[in-house]
Amino acid sequence: MASASRAHGLPKFSPRVDGVSIGPGEFALALNGGLYFHPANHTKYKMDIFKNFTSDAALEVEGRWVHISRDAEVLVARSRNDRFAKKMKELVQKNNLDLTHESEENVKLLEELIIEAMAEATLLDWKGMTRGGEPFPYSKAHAVEVLRLKDFRKKINEIADNAAAYRAKEEKAQG
Repeated sequence: MASASRAHGLPKFSPRVDGVSIGPGEFALALNGGLYFHPANHTKYKMDIFKNFTSDAALEVEGRWVHISRDAEVLVARSRNDRFAKKMKELVQKNNLDLTHESEENVKLLEELIIEAMAEATLLDWKGMTRGGEPFPYSKAHAVEVLRLKDFRKKINEIADNAAAYRAKEEKAQG
């Protein structure tokens, strides 16, 4: 890449440079001393807004299967989906939670409510999970239990936050 940038009369950038302005409205990214984006070809890289940002509403709520190890997989709905939002609203109202009050008691209660909503609307099922070497079948109660493990909850949130994984198929997005 570095030799290609020199062949086009562009300077070789230092690997420490993240971006360099080439001219008005043009930008190039220096990557390992080479040019990642050639401004002369910028029309070639147009983004289809619908292809890149249309999500599959059913998939967001019904979830998708994701392997979290060689033998275990989870069914995860997209974070902050409609079912999750409704459940959180219901739980906040039911528990008279004041979201503006940041007491330790309120923070702990909010965390428990989030876990309960996630168990109902985000972590929908699993396969291949064990506990102490014995099969650990999915149930809402078991989901609540494992979501209390902050690192597991973080993993489920990372999966649920991956917007690209919930994209609509191209034909659907276009039409």
